[in-house]
Amino acid sequence: CLWAALTLAAIAVSIGCIDSVKEAVIDSVRVCVYNIMPSLFAACVITTAAQRLGTLEAPLRGLKTDSAVVLAMILGNLGGYPIGARLLKELLDGGRLSKRDAEAALAFCFSPGPAFCFGVIGGCVFKNPAMGGIPYFSITAANFILFLFLKRSFQSHGGKGDDSGKKASFSEVMTSSVLSSANAMLAICSQIVFFSVLTGILKRLLPGIESLPLIEPILEISRLCELSFSGIPSVLEVTSLLAMGGLCVWMQIAGIASGSFPIRLFIASRPVIMLLASAISMLLYPLFAGLAPSVSVFSRSLSIHKNAGIPILCIAGLVFISISYTKGRKKSRQDIPMPAR
Repeated sequence: CLWAALTLAAIAVSIGCIDSVKEAVIDSVRVCVYNIMPSLFAACVITTAAQRLGTLEAPLRGLKTDSAVVLAMILGNLGGYPIGARLLKELLDGGRLSKRDAEAALAFCFSPGPAFCFGVIGGCVFKNPAMGGIPYFSITAANFILFLFLKRSFQSHGGKGDDSGKKASFSEVMTSSVLSSANAMLAICSQIVFFSVLTGILKRLLPGIESLPLIEPILEISRLCELSFSGIPSVLEVTSLLAMGGLCVWMQIAGIASGSFPIRLFIASRPVIMLLASAISMLLYPLFAGLAPSVSVFSRSLSIHKNAGIPILCIAGLVFISISYTKGRKKSRQDIPMPAR
Protein backbone atom coordinates (compact mmCIF):
# COMPACT_ATOMS: atom_id res chain seq x y z
CA CYS A 1 0.00 0.00 0.00
CA LEU A 2 2.85 2.37 0.82
CA TRP A 3 4.54 1.84 -2.55
CA ALA A 4 1.23 2.25 -4.35
CA ALA A 5 0.59 5.53 -2.54
CA LEU A 6 4.11 6.78 -3.33
CA THR A 7 3.68 5.80 -6.99
CA LEU A 8 0.38 7.66 -7.27
CA ALA A 9 1.92 10.68 -5.52
CA ALA A 10 4.90 10.66 -7.93
CA ILE A 11 2.58 10.50 -10.94
CA ALA A 12 0.48 13.37 -9.54
CA VAL A 13 3.58 15.50 -8.95
CA SER A 14 4.93 14.81 -12.45
CA ILE A 15 1.58 15.80 -13.96
CA GLY A 16 1.42 18.93 -11.83
CA CYS A 17 4.93 19.88 -12.98
CA ILE A 18 4.37 18.85 -16.58
CA ASP A 19 5.97 21.99 -18.03
CA SER A 20 9.17 21.44 -16.03
CA VAL A 21 9.15 17.75 -16.93
CA LYS A 22 8.77 18.50 -20.64
CA GLU A 23 11.58 21.05 -20.58
CA ALA A 24 13.87 18.70 -18.64
CA VAL A 25 13.26 15.78 -21.04
CA ILE A 26 13.93 17.88 -24.14
CA ASP A 27 17.05 19.50 -22.68
CA SER A 28 18.49 16.21 -21.36
CA VAL A 29 17.95 14.41 -24.68
CA ARG A 30 19.88 17.16 -26.44
CA VAL A 31 22.63 16.94 -23.81
CA CYS A 32 22.89 13.20 -24.45
CA VAL A 33 23.04 13.58 -28.23
CA TYR A 34 25.39 16.56 -28.43
CA ASN A 35 27.56 16.05 -25.33
CA ILE A 36 27.38 12.56 -23.79
CA MET A 37 27.25 10.31 -26.84
CA PRO A 38 30.10 12.06 -28.73
CA SER A 39 32.36 11.80 -25.66
CA LEU A 40 31.42 8.26 -24.60
CA PHE A 41 30.17 6.05 -27.44
CA ALA A 42 33.44 5.64 -29.38
CA ALA A 43 35.39 5.09 -26.15
CA CYS A 44 32.85 2.47 -25.08
CA VAL A 45 33.20 0.56 -28.36
CA ILE A 46 37.01 0.70 -28.38
CA THR A 47 37.49 -0.34 -24.74
CA THR A 48 34.94 -3.17 -25.00
CA ALA A 49 36.59 -4.50 -28.17
CA ALA A 50 40.09 -4.15 -26.67
CA GLN A 51 39.16 -6.26 -23.67
CA ARG A 52 37.35 -8.91 -25.71
CA LEU A 53 40.21 -9.25 -28.19
CA GLY A 54 42.71 -9.63 -25.34
CA THR A 55 45.69 -8.40 -27.37
CA LEU A 56 46.44 -5.50 -25.02
CA GLU A 57 46.64 -7.82 -22.02
CA ALA A 58 49.70 -9.74 -23.25
CA PRO A 59 52.29 -7.07 -22.27
CA LEU A 60 50.75 -6.94 -18.77
CA ARG A 61 51.09 -10.63 -17.97
CA GLY A 62 54.53 -10.26 -16.41
CA LEU A 63 53.16 -8.18 -13.56
CA LYS A 64 52.79 -9.62 -10.08
CA THR A 65 49.09 -8.83 -9.98
CA ASP A 66 46.18 -9.90 -12.16
CA SER A 67 46.75 -8.54 -15.67
CA ALA A 68 42.99 -8.45 -16.28
CA VAL A 69 42.56 -6.00 -13.39
CA VAL A 70 45.38 -3.81 -14.70
CA LEU A 71 43.84 -3.73 -18.18
CA ALA A 72 40.40 -2.92 -16.74
CA MET A 73 41.96 -0.05 -14.79
CA ILE A 74 43.67 1.36 -17.90
CA LEU A 75 40.61 1.03 -20.12
CA GLY A 76 38.24 2.23 -17.40
CA ASN A 77 40.25 5.41 -16.89
CA LEU A 78 40.48 5.99 -20.64
CA GLY A 79 36.88 5.15 -21.51
CA GLY A 80 34.96 7.07 -18.85
CA TYR A 81 32.28 6.01 -16.44
CA PRO A 82 30.51 3.61 -16.31
CA ILE A 83 32.73 1.71 -18.76
CA GLY A 84 34.99 0.37 -16.00
CA ALA A 85 32.02 -1.33 -14.33
CA ARG A 86 30.96 -2.91 -17.65
CA LEU A 87 34.47 -4.28 -18.23
CA LEU A 88 34.66 -5.73 -14.71
CA LYS A 89 31.27 -7.40 -15.12
CA GLU A 90 32.43 -9.04 -18.37
CA LEU A 91 35.56 -10.30 -16.61
CA LEU A 92 33.44 -11.64 -13.76
CA ASP A 93 31.01 -13.34 -16.15
CA GLY A 94 33.97 -14.87 -18.01
CA GLY A 95 35.46 -16.33 -14.83
CA ARG A 96 38.46 -14.01 -14.83
CA LEU A 97 37.59 -12.24 -11.57
CA SER A 98 36.00 -13.15 -8.27
CA LYS A 99 33.21 -11.01 -6.79
CA ARG A 100 35.61 -9.72 -4.17
CA ASP A 101 38.18 -8.66 -6.78
CA ALA A 102 35.54 -7.02 -8.98
CA GLU A 103 34.22 -5.03 -6.03
CA ALA A 104 37.72 -3.83 -5.10
CA ALA A 105 38.73 -3.03 -8.70
CA LEU A 106 35.65 -0.88 -9.27
CA ALA A 107 37.05 1.64 -6.78
CA PHE A 108 39.88 2.60 -9.18
CA CYS A 109 38.26 1.75 -12.54
CA PHE A 110 35.95 4.76 -12.26
CA SER A 111 36.85 7.88 -14.23
CA PRO A 112 35.11 10.54 -16.34
CA GLY A 113 37.55 9.81 -19.17
CA PRO A 114 39.64 12.20 -21.29
CA ALA A 115 36.96 12.80 -23.94
CA PHE A 116 34.47 14.14 -21.40
CA CYS A 117 37.08 16.09 -19.41
CA PHE A 118 38.87 17.71 -22.35
CA GLY A 119 35.96 18.02 -24.77
CA VAL A 120 33.02 18.88 -22.53
CA ILE A 121 34.31 20.07 -19.13
CA GLY A 122 37.37 21.86 -20.52
CA GLY A 123 35.32 23.66 -23.15
CA CYS A 124 32.18 24.47 -21.16
CA VAL A 125 33.53 25.23 -17.68
CA PHE A 126 37.16 26.25 -18.15
CA LYS A 127 36.70 27.78 -21.63
CA ASN A 128 39.87 26.00 -22.70
CA PRO A 129 39.83 22.27 -23.61
CA ALA A 130 43.41 21.80 -22.35
CA MET A 131 42.32 22.81 -18.85
CA GLY A 132 40.23 19.64 -18.76
CA GLY A 133 43.50 17.84 -18.16
CA ILE A 134 43.54 19.04 -14.56
CA PRO A 135 40.57 16.98 -13.33
CA TYR A 136 41.33 14.06 -15.63
CA PHE A 137 44.97 13.59 -14.65
CA SER A 138 44.16 14.25 -10.99
CA ILE A 139 41.47 11.55 -10.88
CA THR A 140 43.61 9.11 -12.87
CA ALA A 141 46.54 9.64 -10.49
CA ALA A 142 44.26 9.15 -7.46
CA ASN A 143 42.94 5.92 -8.97
CA PHE A 144 46.48 4.69 -9.59
CA ILE A 145 47.47 5.42 -5.99
CA LEU A 146 44.48 3.41 -4.76
CA PHE A 147 45.42 0.59 -7.15
CA LEU A 148 48.95 0.47 -5.71
CA PHE A 149 47.43 0.24 -2.24
CA LEU A 150 45.08 -2.63 -3.16
CA LYS A 151 47.04 -4.55 -5.81
CA ARG A 152 48.43 -7.18 -3.42
CA SER A 153 44.90 -8.28 -2.60
CA PHE A 154 44.10 -9.45 -6.14
CA GLN A 155 44.43 -13.09 -6.96
CA SER A 156 46.64 -13.53 -10.00
CA HIS A 157 45.21 -15.77 -12.70
CA GLY A 158 48.53 -15.95 -14.48
CA GLY A 159 47.19 -13.78 -17.27
CA LYS A 160 45.25 -16.69 -18.69
CA GLY A 161 41.65 -16.25 -19.56
CA ASP A 162 39.10 -18.76 -20.61
CA ASP A 163 40.58 -20.23 -23.80
CA SER A 164 37.94 -22.88 -24.21
CA GLY A 165 35.83 -22.83 -27.33
CA LYS A 166 36.30 -20.99 -30.60
CA LYS A 167 37.61 -17.45 -30.38
CA ALA A 168 35.59 -14.77 -32.11
CA SER A 169 37.06 -13.02 -35.14
CA PHE A 170 37.94 -9.34 -35.22
CA SER A 171 34.82 -8.45 -37.21
CA GLU A 172 32.59 -10.41 -34.81
CA VAL A 173 34.15 -8.71 -31.78
CA MET A 174 33.77 -5.24 -33.31
CA THR A 175 30.16 -5.87 -34.32
CA SER A 176 29.19 -7.17 -30.89
CA SER A 177 31.06 -4.29 -29.24
CA VAL A 178 29.19 -1.70 -31.30
CA LEU A 179 25.83 -3.31 -30.57
CA SER A 180 26.45 -3.73 -26.84
CA SER A 181 27.79 -0.16 -26.61
CA ALA A 182 24.69 1.22 -28.35
CA ASN A 183 22.56 -0.73 -25.88
CA ALA A 184 24.62 0.72 -23.02
CA MET A 185 24.25 4.27 -24.44
CA LEU A 186 20.47 3.92 -24.40
CA ALA A 187 20.53 2.81 -20.76
CA ILE A 188 22.90 5.64 -19.78
CA CYS A 189 20.89 8.29 -21.60
CA SER A 190 17.66 6.99 -20.07
CA GLN A 191 19.15 7.42 -16.59
CA ILE A 192 20.28 10.95 -17.48
CA VAL A 193 16.80 11.87 -18.70
CA PHE A 194 15.23 10.50 -15.50
CA PHE A 195 17.56 12.43 -13.20
CA SER A 196 17.09 15.57 -15.27
CA VAL A 197 13.33 15.21 -14.80
CA LEU A 198 13.87 14.70 -11.07
CA THR A 199 16.00 17.85 -10.95
CA GLY A 200 13.39 19.81 -12.89
CA ILE A 201 10.65 18.76 -10.47
CA LEU A 202 12.80 19.65 -7.44
CA LYS A 203 13.51 23.10 -8.90
CA ARG A 204 9.79 23.62 -9.46
CA LEU A 205 8.79 22.50 -5.96
CA LEU A 206 11.78 24.08 -4.18
CA PRO A 207 12.63 27.36 -5.98
CA GLY A 208 15.44 28.07 -3.53
CA ILE A 209 17.41 25.09 -4.84
CA GLU A 210 18.59 27.18 -7.80
CA SER A 211 20.76 29.15 -5.38
CA LEU A 212 22.73 25.93 -4.75
CA PRO A 213 24.51 25.36 -8.08
CA LEU A 214 26.23 22.15 -6.93
CA ILE A 215 22.98 20.27 -6.28
CA GLU A 216 22.32 19.61 -9.97
CA PRO A 217 25.75 18.09 -10.80
CA ILE A 218 25.56 16.00 -7.62
CA LEU A 219 22.39 14.47 -9.03
CA GLU A 220 23.49 14.36 -12.69
CA ILE A 221 27.16 15.01 -13.49
CA SER A 222 26.70 16.48 -16.99
CA ARG A 223 25.15 19.54 -15.29
CA LEU A 224 28.71 20.57 -14.46
CA CYS A 225 28.67 22.26 -17.86
CA GLU A 226 26.49 25.01 -16.37
CA LEU A 227 29.09 26.05 -13.77
CA SER A 228 31.22 29.12 -14.38
CA PHE A 229 34.99 29.22 -13.96
CA SER A 230 36.38 31.18 -11.01
CA GLY A 231 39.94 29.96 -10.57
CA ILE A 232 41.17 27.35 -8.09
CA PRO A 233 37.79 26.99 -6.28
CA SER A 234 36.18 25.93 -9.56
CA VAL A 235 38.98 23.45 -10.24
CA LEU A 236 38.50 21.89 -6.81
CA GLU A 237 34.72 21.75 -7.21
CA VAL A 238 34.85 20.20 -10.67
CA THR A 239 37.57 17.70 -9.77
CA SER A 240 35.85 16.49 -6.61
CA LEU A 241 32.45 16.21 -8.32
CA LEU A 242 33.91 14.31 -11.27
CA ALA A 243 35.69 11.98 -8.84
CA MET A 244 32.34 11.34 -7.14
CA GLY A 245 30.47 10.88 -10.42
CA GLY A 246 27.00 11.95 -9.33
CA LEU A 247 24.02 9.90 -8.20
CA CYS A 248 22.93 9.24 -11.79
CA VAL A 249 26.23 7.48 -12.56
CA TRP A 250 26.01 5.62 -9.26
CA MET A 251 22.65 4.26 -10.33
CA GLN A 252 24.17 3.16 -13.64
CA ILE A 253 26.96 1.41 -11.74
CA ALA A 254 24.47 -0.29 -9.43
CA GLY A 255 22.43 -1.46 -12.43
CA ILE A 256 25.49 -2.95 -14.12
CA ALA A 257 26.77 -4.64 -10.97
CA SER A 258 23.33 -5.76 -9.74
CA GLY A 259 23.37 -9.46 -8.91
CA SER A 260 27.04 -9.75 -9.90
CA PHE A 261 29.15 -7.96 -7.29
CA PRO A 262 28.53 -5.43 -4.48
CA ILE A 263 29.49 -1.76 -4.75
CA ARG A 264 29.96 -1.02 -1.04
CA LEU A 265 33.72 -0.52 -1.36
CA PHE A 266 33.21 1.71 -4.40
CA ILE A 267 30.90 4.02 -2.41
CA ALA A 268 33.19 3.98 0.62
CA SER A 269 36.19 4.89 -1.56
CA ARG A 270 34.61 8.02 -3.07
CA PRO A 271 35.62 10.41 -0.25
CA VAL A 272 39.20 9.09 -0.44
CA ILE A 273 39.41 9.53 -4.21
CA MET A 274 37.77 12.97 -4.00
CA LEU A 275 40.32 14.18 -1.43
CA LEU A 276 43.28 12.69 -3.30
CA ALA A 277 42.18 14.06 -6.67
CA SER A 278 41.50 17.53 -5.21
CA ALA A 279 44.94 17.65 -3.61
CA ILE A 280 46.61 16.59 -6.86
CA SER A 281 44.60 19.15 -8.84
CA MET A 282 46.03 21.92 -6.64
CA LEU A 283 49.52 20.72 -7.57
CA LEU A 284 48.66 20.59 -11.27
CA TYR A 285 46.84 23.92 -11.45
CA PRO A 286 50.01 26.09 -11.69
CA LEU A 287 51.05 24.07 -14.75
CA PHE A 288 47.79 24.93 -16.56
CA ALA A 289 47.03 28.38 -15.09
CA GLY A 290 49.10 30.13 -17.76
CA LEU A 291 46.87 28.86 -20.55
CA ALA A 292 44.91 31.76 -21.95
CA PRO A 293 41.14 31.10 -21.98
CA SER A 294 39.86 30.51 -25.46
CA VAL A 295 36.44 29.99 -26.99
CA SER A 296 35.95 26.24 -27.33
CA VAL A 297 34.09 24.45 -30.07
CA PHE A 298 32.15 22.88 -27.21
CA SER A 299 29.82 25.16 -25.30
CA ARG A 300 26.52 25.03 -23.52
CA SER A 301 24.83 25.90 -26.82
CA LEU A 302 25.40 22.30 -27.81
CA SER A 303 22.86 21.18 -25.22
CA ILE A 304 20.18 23.64 -26.33
CA HIS A 305 20.58 23.20 -30.08
CA LYS A 306 17.38 24.08 -31.88
CA ASN A 307 17.51 21.31 -34.49
CA ALA A 308 15.18 18.72 -32.96
CA GLY A 309 15.48 16.26 -35.85
CA ILE A 310 18.98 15.03 -35.01
CA PRO A 311 18.19 14.00 -31.38
CA ILE A 312 15.04 12.18 -32.49
CA LEU A 313 16.92 10.22 -35.17
CA CYS A 314 19.77 9.36 -32.78
CA ILE A 315 17.46 8.14 -30.02
CA ALA A 316 15.33 6.18 -32.51
CA GLY A 317 18.48 4.52 -33.86
CA LEU A 318 19.64 3.57 -30.37
CA VAL A 319 16.24 2.10 -29.54
CA PHE A 320 16.27 0.01 -32.73
CA ILE A 321 19.83 -1.25 -32.11
CA SER A 322 19.04 -1.98 -28.46
CA ILE A 323 15.95 -4.04 -29.39
CA SER A 324 17.91 -5.95 -32.03
CA TYR A 325 20.77 -6.57 -29.59
CA THR A 326 18.39 -7.80 -26.86
CA LYS A 327 16.60 -10.14 -29.27
CA GLY A 328 19.95 -11.46 -30.51
CA ARG A 329 21.10 -12.23 -26.97
CA LYS A 330 17.86 -14.03 -26.16
CA LYS A 331 18.13 -16.09 -29.36
CA SER A 332 21.76 -17.02 -28.62
CA ARG A 333 20.72 -18.28 -25.18
CA GLN A 334 17.90 -20.33 -26.68
CA ASP A 335 20.28 -21.88 -29.22
CA ILE A 336 22.57 -23.22 -26.48
CA PRO A 337 21.91 -26.99 -26.26
CA MET A 338 20.76 -28.32 -22.90
CA PRO A 339 23.10 -30.85 -21.31
CA ALA A 340 22.01 -34.46 -21.56
CA ARG A 341 20.68 -36.06 -18.41
